[in-house]
Amino acid sequence: MVATNPIRLNPSAVARALSVVALLLVLASIGGQLTKYVLGHDQVYGLVRLFDLDAEQNIPTLFSVLLLSCAALLLAVIAVLKKEQRDPDRSKWTILAFGFLFMAVDEAWSFHDGLIMPVRGFLGEGPFGIFYFAWVIPGIVVVLAVTLFFLRFLLRLPAQTKFTFIVAAILYVGGALGLE
Repeated sequence: MVATNPIRLNPSAVARALSVVALLLVLASIGGQLTKYVLGHDQVYGLVRLFDLDAEQNIPTLFSVLLLSCAALLLAVIAVLKKEQRDPDRSKWTILAFGFLFMAVDEAWSFHDGLIMPVRGFLGEGPFGIFYFAWVIPGIVVVLAVTLFFLRFLLRLPAQTKFTFIVAAILYVGGALGLE
């Protein structure tokens, strides 16, 4: 007989721990920017760039990749459980798991930046204004398509889950597309 020990996580404790890590990364980035612009030290043994929230392929990026990867893993577990329950939405959970895995890979290697020049070429010459990072244009199209695809699924979720999904989506998409 195999003993099973379910993994138990306290969501509040996980949220607090992740918030502390995020806060420490923000403080390290602010410290690096102060060191760079106030004290005039651009590198400080590479630490300024290593913790720069506006840079890529550094410690804050690794944190984002890990968060997205964990989300993908949790969504995959939900997809497996939904498949066992013969839930009609099991395919949606699977698609979400792969979507988050794709976002983790893109966060790690910045594939979306490869769209900047082709989209600028399509738009022609001139000032791009809020579309300086032109990848956001196809990004907006993808977000709208994904929203339409998942809308009925979202509406079927329990109220608290639905609310959490919507808030998370607004924060993530708003940060990715809005701040870029």
